[in-house]
Amino acid sequence: MDENRIVTKRSIEAAYTLLRGMKPFCDWKLPVKIDAQVSNDIAMFGCFEDPNTITISSGRVWTAQSLLETTAHEMIHLYQYKQKRLTDTPHDAFFMACAKEVCEKLGVNNREDF
Repeated sequence: MDENRIVTKRSIEAAYTLLRGMKPFCDWKLPVKIDAQVSNDIAMFGCFEDPNTITISSGRVWTAQSLLETTAHEMIHLYQYKQKRLTDTPHDAFFMACAKEVCEKLGVNNREDF
């Protein structure tokens, strides 16, 4: 394992734990632990797979800020899943409303690609 990489199983877990303790995530009753996975896939930043796997790509995520933003994005998908709102259109109105709330609470620019 490359010790200089931003994306590691440990860093994904740490990002998740940090964000889970902040609003709005702390109100969403997300699981304490996730199954964190690292990918080298340059075609994606991250992905969520049920029931609680968050994968982040070291091929696309190179900064701590990007790690936190990508983890937050996948946590919204986790929340969609827990609310039984995850559909074939994962970036639907429910996702976008959650993303707007996350961006406002965390002080992140609300970008369409969040």
